[in-house]
Amino acid sequence: MVVFQFLNSQLLKMNWLSDLVKLLVKNVFSLDINTRLGGSVHFFIMMS
Repeated sequence: MVVFQFLNSQLLKMNWLSDLVKLLVKNVFSLDINTRLGGSVHFFIMMS
């Protein structure tokens, strides 16, 4: 069951993409994801 939970969270919920976008926002744009601007940029990229 642990394997299915991992696959569900990583593939279906796209956690890997969210983590990748967080790294992009933090390292490329130098924004904190917990601020309004950083969260907005993260949201915009994720929904594009």
